[in-house]
Amino acid sequence: MLKYLNRITKYHLLVFLLLCCSGNPMWNFVNDLRVNYVICALFAIILFFTHHNIKTKGFVIYISSFVLISLMQFVGVSGATISSAIFIILKIWIGFVLISVVGYRFPKVYVETMVFIAVISLVGFVYNNYVGVIPGVRHSDAAVSIYIYNQLDGIYSGFVSRNCGMFWEPGAYQGYLNIAVMFALLFDEVKKVKYQILILIITILTTKSTTGYAVLAFILAYYVTFYYNNNIFIKFLLYILLTWAFVYSYTRLDFLQDKMQEQTFNNQTEGRLNDIIRFAPLIKEHLFLGMSTEVANKAPSGNGLLSFLLYFGIFGVIIYFSTLWFHLKQQCNKRMSLFIIGVIFLTLQGEGFIYYPCYLAWPFLLLQIDKTGKIKTVELIKK
Repeated sequence: MLKYLNRITKYHLLVFLLLCCSGNPMWNFVNDLRVNYVICALFAIILFFTHHNIKTKGFVIYISSFVLISLMQFVGVSGATISSAIFIILKIWIGFVLISVVGYRFPKVYVETMVFIAVISLVGFVYNNYVGVIPGVRHSDAAVSIYIYNQLDGIYSGFVSRNCGMFWEPGAYQGYLNIAVMFALLFDEVKKVKYQILILIITILTTKSTTGYAVLAFILAYYVTFYYNNNIFIKFLLYILLTWAFVYSYTRLDFLQDKMQEQTFNNQTEGRLNDIIRFAPLIKEHLFLGMSTEVANKAPSGNGLLSFLLYFGIFGVIIYFSTLWFHLKQQCNKRMSLFIIGVIFLTLQGEGFIYYPCYLAWPFLLLQIDKTGKIKTVELIKK
């Protein structure tokens, strides 16, 4: 661990900052939530003017589109305010600058940062299960945090054996972990990060997240299909193993099977899948421009894509994914572009990630692809 700490650079700190302001509950406990974002936005301005290699092509159109949607919501949606729109714009700005400053190093630095967070969470999770809750700050009725690790310990419900990492809940943690697994499996020297990948996968399993398991299966299936070419027989065995793991998880893990059955359009009042039916009238009424984040948050949904639709309407969703597609296609082939978009799309089914800087700025992710179609890592870090 000490050897790992010695490798920390300013880029790791910037990625850590991006992750903290994208879902660490202590981010808004230490100080007022909006004050923190203002400070971070001012810091991003300094970074922007001290790093002359930041390319704004496409960003002005992207952020202007959301400004326009927000202004139209302010005029046409009862309860929408300018302040809520301003803070969404600030989050987009923060995410864009931090990702742009890290640049082509981002995938590797992101994976290393998430592995560091994962190791800490695994140690904390084992301690929780065999010793007890680590004393920390109770930032809500349901959780206790030690800043870099959040524990689900309700005042009335007690400890919940699921790994949150440093994020607000396990479903959020799995999203950031799965993005790290996706990057790592796309690296040009994937064998050198095999232990990091193993740590990330084990950590995803400890989240006990339905969405997390589904996204992980999708990522592994993609890798086995398109990148594992060493032995056809072993490849076939890997397919069987993935299928068995999915069937076993669904039939033997109560939280997975019960949760999926309860949330599959069976007239339940809550649930990420049932929310599509529950919020259908609101979606229909505000289909094109959405309701604004402030109004939509009064009827929250755990489905991130649905939340995005309620926030910014179909125009906002189209702007987001079309910008993401356009910039990915400029850097990698169609298959990889669709894969990355697929992972982001699937993780959005689990939590409201789109409210945070990291996800809002994914359309400006920078990748440097080699001739084999993999992400370059070694040469970039040496620069």
